[in-house]
Amino acid sequence: MANLARWSMAVGCGLILVVAVAGGAAAAANHDVTIEANTFQPADVTIAPGDSVTWTNRDAERHDATAADESWGTGNIFTNSSRSVTFATVGIYRYHCTIHPTMEGRVTVSDTLPATDSEQPAAPVGPSSIGLGAVIVLGVLASAAVVMRRGRAN
Repeated sequence: MANLARWSMAVGCGLILVVAVAGGAAAAANHDVTIEANTFQPADVTIAPGDSVTWTNRDAERHDATAADESWGTGNIFTNSSRSVTFATVGIYRYHCTIHPTMEGRVTVSDTLPATDSEQPAAPVGPSSIGLGAVIVLGVLASAAVVMRRGRAN
């Protein structure tokens, strides 16, 4: 009877973890923009709300990324350094380098991102593409098996 209680507890905890993971918000992503040859590459990025953009300077001189309305900015980004900004609200954010005003870019924050191009190959299925929920379930089942084995040994 004690084994059944241990098994039930282990499985119950696992299910709670899976529900918490499955019900949680999608993880925020980071999008990279390289500053090179006095340009932002890519100059236009489209992201989801809550995502960040990281600007990395590969030029020999300093740059920045500052909103057209000056509501946000990275500050100086020196050679081989990076700065990030997180965008929480849907909208179009035009920006430029205040040091080199001809350098311009745009961040579009959209909660309706386009679906993946159907001509692109599907992502491979393997250990690296298993969801966190599946990993938790496997871990709980393995833990429950250990609990059951210990129960039999006693």
